[in-house]
Order: sequence, then C-alpha cells, then structure tokens
Amino acid sequence: MKPLNIATATLASVVLIGPAVSLQAAPVTCRPAPKAACADASLAKAHLKGRALRGAILSRANLRGADLRQADLRSARLDGADLTGARLGGADLSSADLRDARLDRAQLVGAYLGPLSKDRRTRQARPSTRKESNQTCAPNCQGANLMGASLGFANLANANLTFVNASEANLTGANLSGANASYGNFYGATLYGANLAGSSFASATLVSANLSWTYAFYGSFNNALMMNANMTSANFQWTFLGGANLSGSDATGANFSGSNLLPSATCPSGQVSSGGC
Repeated sequence: MKPLNIATATLASVVLIGPAVSLQAAPVTCRPAPKAACADASLAKAHLKGRALRGAILSRANLRGADLRQADLRSARLDGADLTGARLGGADLSSADLRDARLDRAQLVGAYLGPLSKDRRTRQARPSTRKESNQTCAPNCQGANLMGASLGFANLANANLTFVNASEANLTGANLSGANASYGNFYGATLYGANLAGSSFASATLVSANLSWTYAFYGSFNNALMMNANMTSANFQWTFLGGANLSGSDATGANFSGSNLLPSATCPSGQVSSGGC
C-alpha cells in the first residue's frame, strides 16, 4: 500500500470541493500612440486631447467620457469601441473604422469622419482653434462607415452625411436638423424620435428603417427609398417626397399634411399619387 501524499490530497480537496473562483482577466492597459495595439483597453475618461493616434487599434476599447478633442485618429480601428459621452470636437477620424461603436451623447462638433483624402494623408495633425459648441461647426461625416454604430441623442445638426453608411445604426433621439444625408444608406436604421427638420435625405435608402415619432418638418426625401419603414406617428408636414417610394410602410398616425409629392410618389398603400398619401 502506497503512503498517502498529504500535499496531493489537500490540493485535490481545494480543486474539487473548494468554492468557485472567478478568473476574470484584468483590464487591458496600453500607451495610446500611432498604430498602438490597444484593443479592449480601459481608457475611460482618458485625457487624449490633441494626441497622435493614427492607425491605433482601439477595437472594443472603453473610451467612455474620454477627451479626444483635436486628436488624430486617422485610419484608427474603433470598431465596437465604447465612446459614450466622449469629447471628439475637432478630432480627425478620416477612414476610421466605427462599425458597431457606441457614440451615444458623444460630442462631435467639428469632427471629421469622412474618407481619407490626399491632403489628409499627408498633413500633420494640428490643434484646432475652434471653440467647441453645440451650435456651430457641424461634423463632416461624408462617406463615413457608421454601420451598426450607436449614436443615440447625438448632435449631428447641419452635419454632412452624404453617402454615409449608417445601416442598422441607432440614431434614437438624434438631432439631424439641417443635416445633408443625401445618398446615405440608412437601411434598417433606428431614427425613433429623431429631429430631421429641414434635413435632406434625397435619394437616400431608408428601407425597413424605424422612423416612428420622427419630426421631419420641411425635410426633403425626394427619390428616397422608404419601403417597409415604420413611420407611425411621424411628422412629415410640408416635406418634399417627389419620387419617393413608401410602399409597404406603416404610416399609422403619421402626418403628411402639406407635403409635396410632385411629380409623384408611391404611398404606403402602394398607390402612386401626386396629390397626397
């Protein structure tokens, strides 16, 4: 008979009958810099104003409340990142990957989210002299990839959103008054309660979008594709809908009084009309 190994027996008792211990990974930390590997990093409320972060990998990073004003984020990977309440005024996000990023209540005044043009490839990042304001210096998001991004209650008033890809994006309660979203892709996007007054969605795709309770007074939706959208209780008074296709959409309680359908538009019922839906 072999002698009992007390050390082995004790270890076995701990492993087999001891209480379960959570082995959660410690938060990832990194030193933000150009091309830095900061995926999953914890950078909440970090002070990164004016920092050079071009090409940094910040996928799924926690950047809640971070100060990124005038930061150089060209070609940075921010897919899945949490930028809730982040300050991005004057930041350069040219060609940044923002798929599935959370930008709820983020401050985007003066930010650039468009493509990486030739002058932006070669320029050196310079601190902006713009004063951050919720009233001026709207963001330039031309051609930006915001697919699946969360922009709830974001201030995008007067923003350039032409050719933007915001399919499946969450824009609940966002302020898009005066914004130019012509030719944008908002397929399946949520714009519940958003302010679209005076905005232009001409030739945009809003198929299967949630436009419930939106305020689109004097907006332009000429030639827009709006099939199978949820338009319940939306306000489309005095909007321009010439050439738009609203077939299959639920417009229960929606207000289209004074809207201009000339030369004609396809109503939610499928009827082509030039007088009203």
